[in-house]
Amino acid sequence: MAWNTILTAVSLGLGLVRTTQAQSTAFTDAKSGIQFQQVAKGGFTFGIALPEKPTGDFIGRLVGTGAKGWSGVSLGGPMAKSLMVIAWPNGKNVVASLRDSVGYQMPTPSANTTMSLRPIAAGTSADGTTWTYTFLCKGCIQTDTSTFKADDTTPNLGYGLTSTAVTKPSDPESAIPFHASGYGLFPIDLTKARSSKFATWAATAGAADKPAGATPPPKAPTTPAAVSNSTWDYIVVGTGPAGLITATRLAETGKSVLLVERGGPSTAATGGKNWVSWNKTLTYYDVPGTFIPMPFATLGEGFCTDTAGLSGCILGGGGTMNGMAFIRPPSWDFDTRWPTGWKSKDMAKPAARLYERNPGTTAPSKDGKWYDADIYDVLEQFFKSNGWNEADSMKTPDDKNHTYGRPALNIHNGMRGGPLVTYLPLVQKKDNFKLLLQSKVIRVTRNGSKMTGVEIENAKGTRELHNLKAGGSVVLSAGVMSTPRILWRSGIGLPEQINAVKTGRIPVQLPDEKDWIKSPVGMEVMDHSRYMLTFNVAKGVKAYSNFNMAFPAAEVKTQYQQGIGALTQSFMRMDIFKRVVTKAGQSVFYQAHCAVPLLDAGNQIEFTFLMTHGQTSKGQLSINAFGNTFFKTQPWLQTDHDKEAMTLALDDLFNMTRKEGSRLSYSAGKDSTAQTVLKTPVQQGVHFIGGAKMGPDDGTKGGTAVVDLKTKVYGTDNLYVTDASFHPDLPTGNTQAIIMIAAEEATARIIAQTKGK
Repeated sequence: MAWNTILTAVSLGLGLVRTTQAQSTAFTDAKSGIQFQQVAKGGFTFGIALPEKPTGDFIGRLVGTGAKGWSGVSLGGPMAKSLMVIAWPNGKNVVASLRDSVGYQMPTPSANTTMSLRPIAAGTSADGTTWTYTFLCKGCIQTDTSTFKADDTTPNLGYGLTSTAVTKPSDPESAIPFHASGYGLFPIDLTKARSSKFATWAATAGAADKPAGATPPPKAPTTPAAVSNSTWDYIVVGTGPAGLITATRLAETGKSVLLVERGGPSTAATGGKNWVSWNKTLTYYDVPGTFIPMPFATLGEGFCTDTAGLSGCILGGGGTMNGMAFIRPPSWDFDTRWPTGWKSKDMAKPAARLYERNPGTTAPSKDGKWYDADIYDVLEQFFKSNGWNEADSMKTPDDKNHTYGRPALNIHNGMRGGPLVTYLPLVQKKDNFKLLLQSKVIRVTRNGSKMTGVEIENAKGTRELHNLKAGGSVVLSAGVMSTPRILWRSGIGLPEQINAVKTGRIPVQLPDEKDWIKSPVGMEVMDHSRYMLTFNVAKGVKAYSNFNMAFPAAEVKTQYQQGIGALTQSFMRMDIFKRVVTKAGQSVFYQAHCAVPLLDAGNQIEFTFLMTHGQTSKGQLSINAFGNTFFKTQPWLQTDHDKEAMTLALDDLFNMTRKEGSRLSYSAGKDSTAQTVLKTPVQQGVHFIGGAKMGPDDGTKGGTAVVDLKTKVYGTDNLYVTDASFHPDLPTGNTQAIIMIAAEEATARIIAQTKGK
């Protein structure tokens, strides 16, 4: 999906990758008398006090402004796998909670019962203008890298804040909004935070605000869900690219279709209102060149807040939020691990149907020119000198070894393309079609193996039932991060996950246990493994411009009105592809999107470097008590095979930069090797597949597959999956094109099965 640059700059909850240079200083709170080592930056203030001899405790002080919004500190630095302390004002009180972040999603209340927040009354107050929360964090310093270490000297911690109110200010477990007012990393001197008076100060702390992990029993539904008057031949869940294609093709048969989306409108044509700064008829979701500032300008509205990885919860799903990469899959993407009947020769016709409506382009500007393209010129010389060839991935999709070229993009007439533009308008006004926004599907209702409809939660928080007609079907296309959750809440999956739903905080009416369908839902999730690599350009070589995507120059805006210029393009300026071969003779591919770094301080080029097709690592999704999906087992670089392939790929690139006359040098030093990079955490590629894998081996009978070769969920009569959840293998490039091709074929098979029903 090419969300990788957003992940570098910001991730939902707390991206925390920018490092501030604010130095911590000594501060004594006159009210509590506690001496802190404190950092104040951009509306964020955090102070810390420690005992002379390290323990698991510390005293913290968070200060915020205003009568709403939250402020928080990430004790492990970057958000992923970090423990956070988050607080906000509620009238004259301050509410706080310890939060676990298992990925780039909204952090959830910690379930660790050994930790607690204990407020220090003398240092805690709120007056509607400023609020302060002083607390003893009992047992909070961990040894699992989720926090700084007790004996650390100057670690980097993270921060985030916003002036937007939390969902339920009185509830310490409330959902929190995007950190629109600031985020980053900051160093803090812990050696100067140690004091012999710590025990005296800690003794002034009160009882725990709320014992960590003290989750009450699940809330039973108090009133039955309202029943809609309408019934449908098909109910499609999710408006990502697969869901839009599925719903459109089903509606074209003349049968009635309800398409359900948990998010709101996005583009101007669909009712979106997040206008670009310079035009009140275009949203950030419309203009390709505004991809990078989009999450800041829209307050992150399009991101899901309850998923293990970045996912789109808005009309258009991931197709509305991504970097618009549209890489046509090479033949081997289907031929390696896809089952019989789904090979490349079988997929030629659905691919042709897709490309007829949604072709993509390598020349998004109407005049056929590329703008702000200095990077391409620099890199072309670099790769040509190393024996690589230029290839147009639209015309020759199998040219994926030692090749570079213009990015293939899902852009249509200078606007963001994809099925939201090329499919949905064709059926949106039909009498047999209805789009339901701001409606989150809780579960599929069923009677044994027969699906009867869906239960949704609307924007007001009330539940509704939408039912199928006799012979109707439900199609899940909510995405890899959410389709498994709907299955678990429908009593389909492994007992461990269904029981997590049963004992969780979200009220869900599960089927009787005897009717649970045991299936390996959430298993075999895969993703491209990613590193962000920054290269310096040789002195005197121009590789970037100062093109401002959020506030473009007058000339750039004028060009866009003519359908030309930099705003018609994505942030990417070149795509590269290569194959490496492991010692065992296995082929693994890598690709990179090449662009200007967001925070460039000089002549640099950033590679979004991805290991793609041929990886073997697989993860497992699960669900927690708050209904969030998370990775029980992560899918990145888990096997020696994948680590070997990544090492070969990185060293291959670094070796080229060390050749005489190279225009590129790795920013961490010319002698850097793959091991230099592998010492840092691998990152999500956000190109997820799996979780409801398709295959001939029935998972309800001990096999590995959740859906059959017609994408019907095993153990059911009329439940289907058409998103990337059913894909059994990773593609060589970004997932958008292959998701759409597979959705075309899956929908055709659904129509064939349900034609006479």
